[in-house]
Amino acid sequence: MEKATLVKDHIELAALYYNGKGICWDTMSEASRVLSLTPPQVTVEQIKQAKTVASFPAEVLRLFAKTGTNTNTRRKLIGAKVRFGWEAIVDRAKLLSPAEDSRGRFEILSILCGEGPKVSFRGMTPAALVNMYQEGLNNKRWTNVYRAAKELGCNRMLYRALRVCNLQAAIVEHFPLDKMSVSQGEQLLGLVDLHGEEVLLSRIRALGGTYDQLLIKEKLARLRAVERSVVKEIVTRRTRGRLIIELHCDDKSGRLAARHRELVALLDTTIRTFT
Repeated sequence: MEKATLVKDHIELAALYYNGKGICWDTMSEASRVLSLTPPQVTVEQIKQAKTVASFPAEVLRLFAKTGTNTNTRRKLIGAKVRFGWEAIVDRAKLLSPAEDSRGRFEILSILCGEGPKVSFRGMTPAALVNMYQEGLNNKRWTNVYRAAKELGCNRMLYRALRVCNLQAAIVEHFPLDKMSVSQGEQLLGLVDLHGEEVLLSRIRALGGTYDQLLIKEKLARLRAVERSVVKEIVTRRTRGRLIIELHCDDKSGRLAARHRELVALLDTTIRTFT
């Protein structure tokens, strides 16, 4: 590693200082003088900062093994330590993978310091997200689902993942929680909300034995393809300059009745486009 790069990396500079202590120097001042014989200069303050970073918990330092650390890293982590304490920061660090580049380092710092988006959930399964939530409960990282969703920055996704994991076993059997993504889980919930669990399960069974051989995205597509119209009958009649429309809907789940005001508002908005 070039000296200019080494001086900017606290972990490497601290390692160099400790390796040379008792052999090339005994104090930080002596180390500064010896290391400054060739440019760039290494100050006592830089060595102090490097020693501070090297004292950080191993669970935190491993996240920067590839990218190294810099002054911004040190300042942010020290600030986070003052606000949250090492125990809370270590709990967060355990859920993360080491940074691969400077962008990854920035994202990790944001997470450890409680800033910005917490975790990337792309491709994460409902089971993995719920396990993360349960682990956080166990180690007291958060006390309830609201606080977990706020810290992780995945409000809707966490609630949806919990709902998916609570679907009846007969449905989960066809949609393994550790195989589908949270996004696919949301699509499944959309079908459940529309038809109800029992109706959806009967449709799954009606598709036959080959259904289980399909990919999850193919299963969802097949279920959407066999959806029947919710509106069973439309009756219209005119009286005194008014058009009366009766909608006869399939509402075995009772969800349409529960949200009929929203339905009326949607119909009103649609009808206005024709007048």
